[in-house]
Amino acid sequence: MPQSIEIHANSINLHFHYTVLALVILLLSDLNGPIKHGLRFMLLVAGLSGIPPNFLVIVFVLKALMQRDRESIVHGAIMLLTCSVQISLLLQSDSVMDNREFEFKPVLTVFASVSQQILAPMFHATIAQSIANRMRFVYENYWLALFSATVVLVVFSIFYQRFKSALSSNTNWCFLACLVIVVLSISTSLGVKTESISGGFANGRYFYAPNVCLYLALAILVSQRFDRYLMGLMIVACCSSLIVGVRSTSEGLDWAESYNKAKARKTELIEIWPRGWAMRGGF
Repeated sequence: MPQSIEIHANSINLHFHYTVLALVILLLSDLNGPIKHGLRFMLLVAGLSGIPPNFLVIVFVLKALMQRDRESIVHGAIMLLTCSVQISLLLQSDSVMDNREFEFKPVLTVFASVSQQILAPMFHATIAQSIANRMRFVYENYWLALFSATVVLVVFSIFYQRFKSALSSNTNWCFLACLVIVVLSISTSLGVKTESISGGFANGRYFYAPNVCLYLALAILVSQRFDRYLMGLMIVACCSSLIVGVRSTSEGLDWAESYNKAKARKTELIEIWPRGWAMRGGF
């Protein structure tokens, strides 16, 4: 999970953790008893934490309409409320919308998903980034990119139809949640959207929650087809991959010191942590 490094780098990315929390609550909506009040409260906090958790409002409302049980309806209503609050705040703050626009690009979404959700987790960051750079070159050729994206979608559809009968409802909800988060994250992302095609770092934060979705879907599938103990082992491996980059965020230069050095040199880039990262300062 190379995207976890960017998520752990600073607290401004906390809403991506809350997106994962909202996803877990989505899968636990059939629980009753005292715990349901805790889940409602946590879902309210998650929805008020930022924009990304509210992408799941589509999935929560759809689940409420399909299952029509009390908790699903309550959870859907909570997400509608928090989504309304977030939209109201966005409309009142022009600065938040600077350099951010909604633009849905299906081909880009497919390329970014392959890069961030297949290549980045499977290969070392250097290898994944090298392949991602070549994918960007392919993406620049419209017809070649369209053909490649179509092939990926066809292969995915074949596999999904082949194994659909073996998937539980929670697995399907995980896949749907992953799709919604990826599409809306890329469509509303800041800056150059093609940066999403990377080895897990540039704009990797947008794929943190979707990749956790896929981990959970795979763990659920394994528990049904094989053994619950293997599912537990997978969850431990998932948690380990999430925290593997924490150490890199605790090392490196002091931000205030780097800021003052960059200002004195009147340089455009400021060195930050994790080590090797830089941000534009505009001096």
